[in-house]
Order: sequence, then C-alpha cells, then structure tokens
Amino acid sequence: MSLYKIQIIQTHFYFDRAAQQMARCLGYKKAKKFDYIPKITPKKFEKNIIEKDKIELEISKLKEDIVNTTVKLSEALSDEVFQLQSQKKAFLKERDYYKSRLERINRSIKNKVNSSNFELLLAYFPNVNIERLENIDSFHNGITKILSQELLQARKDASKNLEAFNNELNIIDIKIDDLVENSRHNNYLFEKLFELSGKVSNIELENKFFVESNRLQKEIISTETVLSESKQQSLSTVMDRINKKIISINEKIHTEKRRAPELTLFEKDYEYKVFDNTGTGKAYTNLFILDICIFDLTPLPILIHDSVLFKNVENSVVDNIIELYDEQRKQTFISIDELNKYSSTTQEILITHSVIQLSKDKLLFDKDWRA
Repeated sequence: MSLYKIQIIQTHFYFDRAAQQMARCLGYKKAKKFDYIPKITPKKFEKNIIEKDKIELEISKLKEDIVNTTVKLSEALSDEVFQLQSQKKAFLKERDYYKSRLERINRSIKNKVNSSNFELLLAYFPNVNIERLENIDSFHNGITKILSQELLQARKDASKNLEAFNNELNIIDIKIDDLVENSRHNNYLFEKLFELSGKVSNIELENKFFVESNRLQKEIISTETVLSESKQQSLSTVMDRINKKIISINEKIHTEKRRAPELTLFEKDYEYKVFDNTGTGKAYTNLFILDICIFDLTPLPILIHDSVLFKNVENSVVDNIIELYDEQRKQTFISIDELNKYSSTTQEILITHSVIQLSKDKLLFDKDWRA
C-alpha cells in the first residue's frame, strides 16, 4: 500500500473519530440547552462538593438518631401498651357484666304478668272463689308495678354504666393507636433521610456532568489537534505528488525551460501560484497542466476541454498537450478549431481520433444558429 493511500486511510480514521466526539459534545450541549441535564459552572461545582460533605455529615447524625430513637420508643411503647391492655381487659370484664345485666332486665320487663281474666276459670272450676283470686291478683299487680319501676331504673343505670365502659374502652383503643402511630415517629426521620439522600444524588449527578463535559471538551481539543496534524500530513503528501507531476507535465509541454506553477493546499483553502508570465495564454496553459495532472493521479474516468481554452495557448504548447492526450489510456473529449495551424503530427492525431468534424458546410444542426 502506498504512503499516499495510508495517509488517506489515517485521515478518514481521524475524521470518523472527530465526528463521533463532535456529535457527543453537540448532544451534550443540546441537552443542557433544553435543561435535560443540569447546567453547572466551576463555582457551582466547588460549592456542590462543600454542600455534599455537609449533607453527608447530617445523614450520618440522622442515622444515629434513628437507631437511638427506635430503641427508646420500643421500650416505652412496650411498657405503656402493656398497661393499657391490662386496663382494657378489666374494663371489658365490667362492660360484659352490665351488658349481660341489661339483657336480663329487658327480658324481665318484656315478660311482666298482665291482669288475668278469671271468668274463663268458672267454665272448668265452678266452685272457685273468684273474689279470693281477684284479691291475690290485685296484690300481684301492686308488686309488679313496684318491680316495673325498679326494673326501668335498673335498665337506665345499666345502660348508663354500659355506655361509660364503652367510652372508656374507646379511649383506651385510641391511646393504643396513638402510641403505635407515635412509634412511627421514625417515619419523619426516614423521610428526612431520603430527602437528604436525594440531594446528595442530585449533587453527584451535577458534578458528574461537569466532569464529563470537561473531559469531552479536552478530548475534542485533542482530537481536533490530531485531526489537524493528520490533515496537514495528508495535504503535504498530496501536494508533493501533485507538484511533482505538475513539474513533469510542465517540462513536457514547454520545450524551453519555464518555471512550473505550484499548488498549495490548506485545510479550508488552496492556492495555485503562477510565476513569471501571468498572461491569459499562460493561465490557460497552467489550467491544462493541473487538469492533466489530476487526470493522471486520480480515478477520474474522463477529461473534457473546450475550444475556448486552446485559442490563447501557444501552438507548440497545444501540440505537446495533444501528445499527452494521446498517451492517456483513459478517454479525453476536446473541441478544437483551426487544425491547420498545428503540426502535422497533431493534425494526424486529431483527425485519427475525431468523432465529429464540423465546418460551414457540415453543421451540427439543420439550422445555422449563427445567422
């Protein structure tokens, strides 16, 4: 593989690498522009480091508080809940007593004896002393009335006591629930811990992007430097080959010694220097030289020169250019006038290889467009 090809391959490698780095940097800048990633300055970066140390110290203290608080709350909770559970057990026993008593009183009130109808007994027991039975029934009714009043008062007292014990039991249940809820006081500490951990994560993310951004910038600068050096090496190699070929063609075109033009390639520009004679004929001659040079050195398949280029060039130079055309293995297209003013060798070459010959009698089109 030639040195020229190696240089071109290396250039393509550095082009690809630079393009990748540029794309990464562009993507990073776009992300910052649209606030997809945080914007951070060197001053903010240093401030983040201080803030992170401060928060991590607070997190460490918070973890100790969580452990200590958990132990203390656990001990206090166990003792107080035990006492409340014991008190609840006693109240449940009392409540069940009054609940049972109220149920008995309600049954007694419901089953109270009503006044009897003794006339039905005469059908079966004609000799029964109705008056005696009525006296007894009257006594019973009096007793029942007294008992009914006592039962109603007893039901009222039992209901009141039952309600009181239910209220006490509700209060105990609420206290137990509060204690259990208070035992979750650590939830606040955990929430604070999560909040601080989130701040640390954000700070680390911001600083990570800052470091990555600086790394990318340095890598891009390094890549651009390497790329520029590679371009210069490749351009130098290309210039050397082209200018050597230009000198060779210049010597073939000019029988007398004339200074060859020189091509200088820059990264974003070029310069084709012409020395000594700067006239129109010399300018066209130098254009021929560069065209034929590139035609020789590259895979360019064809070369086309119009008649306007030949008019101002010396006849002897045109003769030599035609010979160079004839030496090419690739195809060249030209249009040229006034064949008679050139050498017989040139005329023979042109006539032999001509495809179309036009004259005033042999027009390319039916209509003469000059009229």
